[in-house]
Amino acid sequence: MEELFDTLEYAPEKRLKLVVLQLRDDAQRWWRGTSRMLRDSGTILTWDGFCEDFRQEYTPESYFASREREFDNLKQGDMRVAEYARRFSALLVYMPAVANQERTKRNKFLKGLRPDLYRMVLSGSPTTFMEAVNNAVDIEESLMSRGSSASDDRACFSASSGGVAVVSICVSFDNFEAG
Repeated sequence: MEELFDTLEYAPEKRLKLVVLQLRDDAQRWWRGTSRMLRDSGTILTWDGFCEDFRQEYTPESYFASREREFDNLKQGDMRVAEYARRFSALLVYMPAVANQERTKRNKFLKGLRPDLYRMVLSGSPTTFMEAVNNAVDIEESLMSRGSSASDDRACFSASSGGVAVVSICVSFDNFEAG
């Protein structure tokens, strides 16, 4: 519904009126009681307020707890940075305390990056979440393009123990001189 409203460029006030008209049965009774209580307390009815109240009323607490755990455990792993950033942002909706704190959001995103990428992005001292995302994407693309063009000039070796990669080393032969 949000996408439709965004596409049609509906103002928040219009969104609220249209959605309230669509409510039926329990949801309609719930909104009548909630809106009456809000008006009586002098609270202005807003689209964002409606969305928050509706989610609280009709989304089980266990769902929020599950999304919070997923967010807490989110790591880049094998994902590309853009995919990791999309997943991070999607889960951020369930973490308002993090979403509203730019530094906390940036730090959480950075700590979820793969260690090599984390160090490189951190060295650029990003001050915002978006700056960290953009830097990470740029660095990843640079590493990938450099890796594919220089693959003939280097050798990579991996060691594993019990099926788990323990170390992976790549050696470049660009400046290697035979003795």
